[in-house]
Amino acid sequence: MATDELAVAVTFLAGRYHGKEWPPSGARLFQAIVAGAMTGGYRARFPQAEPALRWLERQGAPTIFARNFRTTSEYRIAVPNNDLDRAGLEWAAGRDANTSVYRTLKTIAPRAVEGDGPHVVYQWHAKPEEIATWTGPLRN
Repeated sequence: MATDELAVAVTFLAGRYHGKEWPPSGARLFQAIVAGAMTGGYRARFPQAEPALRWLERQGAPTIFARNFRTTSEYRIAVPNNDLDRAGLEWAAGRDANTSVYRTLKTIAPRAVEGDGPHVVYQWHAKPEEIATWTGPLRN
């Protein structure tokens, strides 16, 4: 049975990656693709992308090819701790709320990735008849 391949090449525009694992998992890539497909003007085109995304979510882990990296200096930043709904409740009640108290410190240890990109390539095997069912801009 003949197979084609679907490959997604990722380039980190600043040449740095801030996640904990290297290379980023296929699940992390899928989350990013879905988030992008549901953002702004792309949301209206989601029905065209959905068949390919549904196919992709059913696939196993991709083969991942990644460039080498070096760890850079760690630093800490204050980030929301996903408890800003408390501030929202205060605001809704007409009271002041200091959102800085709803922050936590996060340590960042970026990786500087070698080369200009692509930095990571994810590859899945696909049957031609599966790819033929995709519609819209995802099909050549």
